Amino acid sequence: MGRVPEERTRELEAQLKDVNRSIRPSFAEMHDFVPDLAPLLAGCTGVIAGGRSALESLAASKPVIALGERGVVGLCNEDTWSDAMRTNFGDHFETRADEFYPAKLEISLRQLLDNGAAPAPAPAGTTPVPKKPGPGAGPELGAWGRAQVERTYNIETIAKEVEAVYKDVTLAKAGVQALDSRFRGNDG
Repeated sequence: MGRVPEERTRELEAQLKDVNRSIRPSFAEMHDFVPDLAPLLAGCTGVIAGGRSALESLAASKPVIALGERGVVGLCNEDTWSDAMRTNFGDHFETRADEFYPAKLEISLRQLLDNGAAPAPAPAGTTPVPKKPGPGAGPELGAWGRAQVERTYNIETIAKEVEAVYKDVTLAKAGVQALDSRFRGNDG
């Protein structure tokens, strides 16, 4: 979900066709900007998104594969949470090496559709793909994601952080004014 840069749309549509062949009867579909995600999320097992769409989907207790404008982080879980936060769920990476890696998306889809488990090793020459979500593929991981959003974006936590920044700025400004007064020969 979310806007796809125009120069990447065709590439992503082609990759999506390949993905859908691999995960039948499940499927993934692209959506442009969606102002109200709730109705769309109601019928989803999981969501592939970056930025705001990823965050709102997590808040709605949906498992999220973080894939933004700049690359794929993977299925949001304890192992990927810090990278998801650092990159705004795939929208911002520090190096080109971190950018889009198709195999990472495939692994994430397999984990999502197989109840969050790591993919099983494939016999030589084959690529097994789960045909339907495993039991509890969404609820446990969805509840974990919602808890992360509630903890990270808790209004009390955010207010304390804003207050700390305000105090730092106020103290810095007061310090600058005090220094300025001393240099001008004023005592106050």
